[in-house]
Amino acid sequence: MAAWQHIWNIFHQVGATNVALVWCPGVSGGVTKMAQYFPGASYVDWIGADGYDRKATGTAAFSQVFGPWYSAYAGYAKPMIIGETGAQAVDQVAYIQGLASELPTTYPQIKALVYFDAPGTSGVWTLTAPGAAALAAMASSSYFSARA
Repeated sequence: MAAWQHIWNIFHQVGATNVALVWCPGVSGGVTKMAQYFPGASYVDWIGADGYDRKATGTAAFSQVFGPWYSAYAGYAKPMIIGETGAQAVDQVAYIQGLASELPTTYPQIKALVYFDAPGTSGVWTLTAPGAAALAAMASSSYFSARA
């Protein structure tokens, strides 16, 4: 935390207004562990988290993975980002459909999402054709279109 705050102070002392600091730990350690490293709301511009649908629980997976994080940090009134997420082929379409339905209604402070598309050391997270179609359908909805 001290290192983060030190860097934040340097940016502000030199007047770097073209920088946004995004705090984005993984959710796998749980909210309590994350809190140990939170530098404080005044030191972050965005609050993020990384997490994956590792249990193939369908449309409910997003809430299971990110719900506790969102509940813990939404009160800071900062924009929130999913810095990295994904699902393996068996559950990709259901997971993305869950994202599409839950983000606008249950998680309105999440303003950005990065979908991970690559093989990984703990599984194959490559986007399948049906997964890509579900992601395209989600991205084409009015909620996800660019807003001024």
